Amino acid sequence: MEILLRSTCFISIAIEQMQDRITNFPFPEYNLVGITYFFELSHKTVQQGEMASITLLIDEKLSVFVNRNIENLKENLRVLSRDLNKNPSSHPQILSKYNRSLVEMVNSYKSVQIIASPLSPTEQANIDCVLLSYFHSKIGPIPFICYPDILEDPQKNQISRELEFDVSTGFFTRSYPDFISLHHYFELPSDFARGKVEMCLISFVFQKFPTKDQITDITFQCTQYLNKLLEKPQISLAFYRKGYQLLPDQNELITEMFNFLTQWIRDLYEKVSKTT
Repeated sequence: MEILLRSTCFISIAIEQMQDRITNFPFPEYNLVGITYFFELSHKTVQQGEMASITLLIDEKLSVFVNRNIENLKENLRVLSRDLNKNPSSHPQILSKYNRSLVEMVNSYKSVQIIASPLSPTEQANIDCVLLSYFHSKIGPIPFICYPDILEDPQKNQISRELEFDVSTGFFTRSYPDFISLHHYFELPSDFARGKVEMCLISFVFQKFPTKDQITDITFQCTQYLNKLLEKPQISLAFYRKGYQLLPDQNELITEMFNFLTQWIRDLYEKVSKTT
């Protein structure tokens, strides 16, 4: 995937027609699809009415996935355009960060194609809850926040023990005796964990196997929500709310991060529940 930034001056009628619009141009000779978003430049270094376009060049095999999530993509591009206007001297860094998030989204989609069997069910499954677990440096895997909190402790522990295995960043599914779970392993930067990262697992619990479309939608939403966590450089302090006496001078910040993480889990559950 490649991102191009173009700045072009259009006549007024074109501005009215194209501003905040997305166009889709296929490039069959290169097996690519171009998704272009137009927005007006507002910083002081450009003339009034000058517009820019952000073009995403995407493998045509991913076009169905992109089109299904075009409204989310458009909102992300709208936010990106605001960032570009606010920071005209930081365009390369902003685009590089956005490119990384897109690559992660695409990789998540590709992992779905592996874990979602062609024989997967066609009837949608209701999501029961979302569980966040992390790996405690001394105790091992700990189920941290569950919403809604409907799982028994043995079920939570069974899920969190997935962190004991050699897992890599990405999505995978597990079948347990009384439920199905879609897991996503990820890491958060930390000044206190071994290796300077907190090993985390987000788990979506079902009573039956979700459809391929559900898995695709959930992985997309989850990837988007994870970006919100990464925007909080001190979010890993939330894991130090209980049982730690190492940071008495940061209790207020720890509580703030814990509350943010708790609300994040609730919001994620509400969001993915709408797709199931």
